[in-house]
Amino acid sequence: MKGNRCFAICLVLCLSAVAVQGHTLIPGETDEWEGFTRVQPEGLDLPCQIIQPQKAAPQNPWLWCASSPEMNLPLVRDLLKKGFHIVYLSSEASASFSESMNHWDQVYGWLKDNTSLSEKALVEASGRGALTAFAWLAKNPEAAAGILSIRPWLNLREAEDATLEDHDRAALGQWLAVKDPADFEETPLACATALGKAIVPMMLIQEFPLDAWDMEQYNKFYFDYRTAGKGEYDVISCSEGAPQNNESLLFHQCYFVMKHSGQLATTKIDEPVSKDSPWTVADLSALPGVYELDDTLILEKGGDMTGIRWHGEAPSEPYEISLEAMRIAGSDFFCGLTVPYGDSAFSLIIGGWGGTCVGISNLNWLDAYNNETACFRNFNDHEWYTIRLRVVGEQIEAWIDGEKLVDVAVDGRDVDVRWEMMAVTPLGIATWRTTGVIRNFQVKAL
Repeated sequence: MKGNRCFAICLVLCLSAVAVQGHTLIPGETDEWEGFTRVQPEGLDLPCQIIQPQKAAPQNPWLWCASSPEMNLPLVRDLLKKGFHIVYLSSEASASFSESMNHWDQVYGWLKDNTSLSEKALVEASGRGALTAFAWLAKNPEAAAGILSIRPWLNLREAEDATLEDHDRAALGQWLAVKDPADFEETPLACATALGKAIVPMMLIQEFPLDAWDMEQYNKFYFDYRTAGKGEYDVISCSEGAPQNNESLLFHQCYFVMKHSGQLATTKIDEPVSKDSPWTVADLSALPGVYELDDTLILEKGGDMTGIRWHGEAPSEPYEISLEAMRIAGSDFFCGLTVPYGDSAFSLIIGGWGGTCVGISNLNWLDAYNNETACFRNFNDHEWYTIRLRVVGEQIEAWIDGEKLVDVAVDGRDVDVRWEMMAVTPLGIATWRTTGVIRNFQVKAL
């Protein structure tokens, strides 16, 4: 009898483990949403919806939306495909700010008691939804894996409510339980110190056009957050609507969510980036910060450098290398492509020396900024650039988006790399204080 009881307990535990790693069942009434199952949680009489993935990712990550999922549909759909649950709680459906805060308490408690979702949520807190979300997270920072916020209402004193009609101002004041919205003291701006002290990772997206007052609020938030702690803080500036429609911006948001939800494998120096990757993480005397997501490689901003090294056979001349590269943070080179040349190597620098220099390092000990290959052009963040490098005998050529920018004959000169690049020789890629993204790397013998 005792043996049967033990077997039954083991069976229940095994089935529970399958549910955690597979499909997390959430009790409640269901309907269809964008091809996924949406649940109105049972026993939770609140304006809350939970959208379930087809198969939950390891650790059961979830995105808690303060805005309707339709507002960020491409990102939400992508995260669902990656195994995230989506939880949406409408703050505007609450009668007041204090009631909205209470509702967040209830939903979080219900999820802890009734589901196997991770204890930490990645929270989307944009626009007006930031009012409740930031205030609740400032009081409960242990519940936050990170905050993704698109143009939040940081401060209600002047600009954000200046365009409101009188009846809208009155309604907002009533909801906040203050005579005038400008008197409200628990704004997201006021929460910056608590969130910074708790080291809650932040991605704040500011959409243009922005007036001077708006920019001042973003700067104040950053100052208060940064002086209180050393959490990761990404600021993205873009045109209105770009966070929902720009593929590269969506990738950056997804990367932020995936990383801080523990869904990207950590990397170690001198080990492959992933099981089947031809790249190893280069030893550049800093935290590796190299990730793989959707067949792309992310080289995080390092101090100073982050890099990868090809662990297969390096090409011999003549050859051609092509790839796509993009800068998503920082202001220096986002692709330092180091390639073999005879018994030595050289680097094609893209976006160096403040973000604009393109050239070859080194020719006769002169780097890309100080030899005749130096040329200058602008590079936009969140924009892919197609790079092609050809080495034939003593001729080195390079193109960016089809435009030839390097065409130099070595003519017997000394060819070598700067010492910082030694860790990625004979074939590798590095960035300097910049986050670069690499995809579609190809080597072709000529």
